[in-house]
Amino acid sequence: MLKYNILYSANALCVIIAGINLRHVDYSRPHYAPCVLTGFSAFNFLCIYHLGNIIKPNVMKKLLFYIIALPCLILAVYGCQKEEEVPDGGGSSSDKSVISVRKPSAYSFLPGTYSLPYTIDNPREGVQLELSTTDKWITGLTADKENISFTLSANNPSKERKGSISICYEGAEPVKIEIRQKKEDIVPLDKDGITANCYIVPEAGVYQFPMVKGNSPEPVGDVVSVGVLWETFGTDAVPEQGDLIQIVLHEDNMVYFKSADKFRKGNAVIAARDAGGTILWSWHIWMTDRPQDQEYLNGAGTMMDRDLGATSATPETGGFLGLLYQWGRKDPFPGSSSLEESIQTKTTAEWPDPVKSDESTGTIDYSIANPLTFITCNDSNSDWYYTGNNTVDNTRWKSVKTIYDPCPSGYRVPDGGKEGIWAKAFGSPNFFNAGGNSGKSYDFSLSGKIEHKLTGGSYRCWYFTTGSLNGSGVLEKTGEEGIYWSCSAETAQIYAFTLTEVGTIRPAAKSSDLSYANPVRCMKE
Repeated sequence: MLKYNILYSANALCVIIAGINLRHVDYSRPHYAPCVLTGFSAFNFLCIYHLGNIIKPNVMKKLLFYIIALPCLILAVYGCQKEEEVPDGGGSSSDKSVISVRKPSAYSFLPGTYSLPYTIDNPREGVQLELSTTDKWITGLTADKENISFTLSANNPSKERKGSISICYEGAEPVKIEIRQKKEDIVPLDKDGITANCYIVPEAGVYQFPMVKGNSPEPVGDVVSVGVLWETFGTDAVPEQGDLIQIVLHEDNMVYFKSADKFRKGNAVIAARDAGGTILWSWHIWMTDRPQDQEYLNGAGTMMDRDLGATSATPETGGFLGLLYQWGRKDPFPGSSSLEESIQTKTTAEWPDPVKSDESTGTIDYSIANPLTFITCNDSNSDWYYTGNNTVDNTRWKSVKTIYDPCPSGYRVPDGGKEGIWAKAFGSPNFFNAGGNSGKSYDFSLSGKIEHKLTGGSYRCWYFTTGSLNGSGVLEKTGEEGIYWSCSAETAQIYAFTLTEVGTIRPAAKSSDLSYANPVRCMKE
């Protein structure tokens, strides 16, 4: 009897323990509840085995029924309760939120705002997407119901840049997406390491050049910013921003710029500034098909086929008139777009009024810091460069290229005078008359109608009556007279090649008006 009571007590205790364990079953672990029941059942059957020796068979059957039925009932009751209870933030794995974002491709080095589509599986009401980044060049993080948006600053196109954006959503695993700005194919404009104040760009692309003074290795100073100073098509149409140059950047003493995707001919000037906004140096970007070399007769030398800044070599097409230069200055001024009237081409700049040359404005430093400003002649001489007397500094342009020479690398302002390239090619420095072949433009090639020749090849060799910016900075005599600067001087006068509409051609003319802005035809070094 004592054994009977002990076994019944043990069975009751087993039921209590099973109930407590089943109440705390972790149903996300399906093996846990059967383990509890298996232990409970094993103990009960052990009890049955011992009871079988002391209890009658009919009583034994009833006892066996209750022993088996009781744990099943406990499991059913507590199992149903557990299935109905869902702890806060819980739920099955199939109810979990999931963030899906399309992997972005590599972005351009250009600044811009971009977007990426995303989805949330099993979204939660009232829960918002959270975006963050530790990269300062990634800004403007926002999200709507379909897209993530962000803004990238401009990058050095010679380097790849990587960053990331973290995306969080309550109840979902965070997602991190990589943002990459790719390295670009860059064309160096300083061919063979030779720098200049002018660079030729013949097609669309990304370009670079060192921030040095002309053809010297001297850095321009502490550059804080670079940008386009002005642009022109050389016509009566004003360019829109980005029509010629889309963006300009600088890093590590290098200027980087990208042309418009659709290449257009014209001219631009890029300036570098210090922290105070003062222009330290500027460079002319000549956007044209690459000029061809023309060998002049009598071994005189090799010249370009067009004026500096012209986008065409012949009058049959537009753009054959180039830019104008005050003698000894590296920076250009716009000329006329037509030989029919003296009206300057349209540019993107607001040109300041001319200033009179004096001890503060008639200096090299002033001319560099103010490339848009025309400097009129002073009271002592007919030059923009102030000397304080009637003498002239004629060393700003020379046969050995100076840092103020406006021509591209490999070229310079030509020699003039009796030993200059025009006098040698014509065979004489003396003036002559074109006679019945006079006009606004002259073809001095073999195929030209004029008797005197500069070239012997099959190509055309055109010169034009471009007009000049006079000593006051006013465009005049377009279609009447052309004065092409040389680098050669005689005391206070500069030699030039001049031609007029009435047919007077002077291979070695002299000009004392150094404040005038005239065309330049570059000679190969």
